Amino acid sequence: MKRSKRIERVSEVGAREEQQAGQLLAAARESASSKQQLLEQLQGYRREYRALFDEQCAVGMDPQRFNNFQRFFAQLDQAIREQEHALAAGEQQVEHHRAQWLEKRQNTEILSRLTDRLRLQEHRDEQKQEQKQADERNSRRPPRG
Repeated sequence: MKRSKRIERVSEVGAREEQQAGQLLAAARESASSKQQLLEQLQGYRREYRALFDEQCAVGMDPQRFNNFQRFFAQLDQAIREQEHALAAGEQQVEHHRAQWLEKRQNTEILSRLTDRLRLQEHRDEQKQEQKQADERNSRRPPRG
């Protein structure tokens, strides 16, 4: 088997690994995006409830309702912090998978260039061999005369 064919097979395996790494990267990006959306939603709720709280404070609020708002804000703030941590972890996953994908992509490109160079060299070698054989055939022929 020609060297180019052997390297081509390795390159095909590398291409499949690159594709799988790309799929993992896409999934990580999608996950991080949904975490970002949830964080924005929680922050939006926080703003809405803060505006409601401010409105009710302006007209007066009994202490129990005030305490209920404070507990709710504490829970909402905790949920926001947890979602920020989840988003940070998701972004780290994206970077991890991006690095893996880039590595696989570089390997695939290197193997592809190597395969191309080997094919070209094999083609040149074949042409040289054919020329040598043609020269030998021509040298064995009796001269025309």
